[in-house]
Amino acid sequence: MRPPATHRRVKRSARVKLSCNLYSFNAPLRECADYGARQGVVIGLQNHADFIKTSEQVLRILKMVNSDWLAVNLDIGSFRIGDPYEEIAVDFHAARVDC
Repeated sequence: MRPPATHRRVKRSARVKLSCNLYSFNAPLRECADYGARQGVVIGLQNHADFIKTSEQVLRILKMVNSDWLAVNLDIGSFRIGDPYEEIAVDFHAARVDC
């Protein structure tokens, strides 16, 4: 018998187009957070560039769900805070580093 998991990653099994309406996440995430609370597990909301792109969107979702059992699992690789083209221009030189 496997010991109980302290965390588990749940992924979408198929690529689906997600609604840009962040309010559509409220009820499903609240249901997940309530389930997590009953099980003693904090649900991690990970930002992905396909539907949660900014810190404002992350905070809006957290405030809507309003549960201590939903927290942020910050993916810094998908987190954008500026113009992506400007970020590429600044870091472009790193692509030509000789080791």
